Amino acid sequence: MSPQFKVWNPKKKEFFIQGDTDSLECALFYFEVTAKVDLPCQYIGLKDKSGRKIYANSEIVKFKFSQELNKFTELIGVFSYQEEELRYEIEIFNNPYYLCLSYMSNGQMYDFEVIGTVEQNPELIQKQIIQHV
Repeated sequence: MSPQFKVWNPKKKEFFIQGDTDSLECALFYFEVTAKVDLPCQYIGLKDKSGRKIYANSEIVKFKFSQELNKFTELIGVFSYQEEELRYEIEIFNNPYYLCLSYMSNGQMYDFEVIGTVEQNPELIQKQIIQHV
């Protein structure tokens, strides 16, 4: 499977999703001419419980994290790619005990739900940070 990307166009307040035109390079050129371009967001290979694709550095996800049987914590965060370690991590915003999680964390992550995007709903992240400071 080839990598899938999306790019936020702040001028038009919409995403370009790879496949809408011939190539990502074409889209990046188009946005470079028409608006400031943020880095492309890569599809991480996971979908939320409603089937929506999850992209790194974009989707704000709510999910359950469990370290013990029948006990879970509901967390909110954003996936990011850690190039040094060649893995995705989730930066957590609503719980000071968990700053970031990855597949190497001791526990299970499940029931992912996309609740917004960093680009369209920055207030979701700010609200979570303020509530737990």
